[in-house]
Parts: sequence; structure tokens; C-alpha cells
Amino acid sequence: MPKADFNLRAFYKNIFRMPTFNDLYYTDIGNISLQPEYTHQYNVGFQYKKHIPKASGASGNCNLIFTSTR
Repeated sequence: MPKADFNLRAFYKNIFRMPTFNDLYYTDIGNISLQPEYTHQYNVGFQYKKHIPKASGASGNCNLIFTSTR
């Protein structure tokens, strides 16, 4: 009997990033007006694998990612 695996995953990240010294002051391209970034990231996905005897099998992935930055 062929074996099938289904995995569901989800995660949330709350990210804070300060501008680096180079972001702020690098010659000709630095920007001293940069502010810290606050980001919320959501990820939901699934993976499906099906093993077929005497064959390499089949698998598929699907991810949905949403990022909100301010």
C-alpha cells in the first residue's frame, strides 16, 4: 500500500531591525533619516509527499507568506 505524508506548518515572527552604521553614514549613499523597522511576518504552508513503490515518488510544497512592515 502506498504511503502518503501530509504536514501542515504555521509560524509568526515579530521582527525589530535597527539601521546599521553603514545604512546611516556610508559615503554618498548613507541616509541619516532612516528609522528602525518593525515587521510582523506570518507564514502558513503545507507539504504533501506520496511514496510510490518502484518509483521516485512525488511531493509538493505550498507556502503563503504575508509581511507587514512599518
